[in-house]
Amino acid sequence: MFLLAAGILLAGYLAWRLLVATDAKRITRIMERARQGVVRRDLNTVMANVDPSYRDDFGHDYAKLYRWFEYLFHDNDSIVCTFSRLRTVVEHQDATCSLLVTGAGYGRSGRGSESDDGFPLYSEELVVYLHKYDTGWRIVSASQ
Repeated sequence: MFLLAAGILLAGYLAWRLLVATDAKRITRIMERARQGVVRRDLNTVMANVDPSYRDDFGHDYAKLYRWFEYLFHDNDSIVCTFSRLRTVVEHQDATCSLLVTGAGYGRSGRGSESDDGFPLYSEELVVYLHKYDTGWRIVSASQ
């Protein structure tokens, strides 16, 4: 009887670890798609996993964030964006993803060119907050 109970507990623990790891991997893929969207200057890809109720510590709601990226993509012919030190913590239906984001823009408005280091757009630690809905993980907020 004891071995049966121990086996059930072990199986439950392993299943829980597998699900949490899967969620962390899904979040990593979401963040990578968003990064690729920034590099391609693809507004739809960047905003695909942003929740309509999004509000961040920078004063953006969904509409302001959309307009900010729209301006960013209009004002730069090309963008380089890297994520490093990505760390994701999943707790039930919520997750926190912390990472170092570095980006540079090249092109318009005389701000940088393909022959120099570009105009530094951002180089900061960023914390992204996500919530898991029935349809999947959505970005609900961000802070530094």
